[in-house]
Amino acid sequence: RQADGAEIMIWLMHPGITEPPWRICWSTKIQGLWYDAMCWRAGLGGGTDWNYVAYIAQKQTRTLAPTWLNGFFRDAIRHGKLSRNWWLTAVDFGAEINKGGTGFAVQHYHLTGVR
Repeated sequence: RQADGAEIMIWLMHPGITEPPWRICWSTKIQGLWYDAMCWRAGLGGGTDWNYVAYIAQKQTRTLAPTWLNGFFRDAIRHGKLSRNWWLTAVDFGAEINKGGTGFAVQHYHLTGVR
């Protein structure tokens, strides 16, 4: 079953977003890097929907280490897209929006500090 709170994505690289059907809701600086935040309500139908926020690095990078997720969470809370009272249910890493399949792969991923 899909959670109905929020999904927070961090896009360090992307294959090219030329004419998105979504809008940039705000821009923010987190840990020294600027991000554009795209946001909308996502849903599966049947009454389950959630906030979706994608933080897209304005200057694409292959590396972001070490980083704290708290800055992204605090920013989403500040904009009313996330609640301090919700549970963290997953931290995933990978490539979801791959177009063409070349040069866009995860090579290293390490997560610590989640309890």
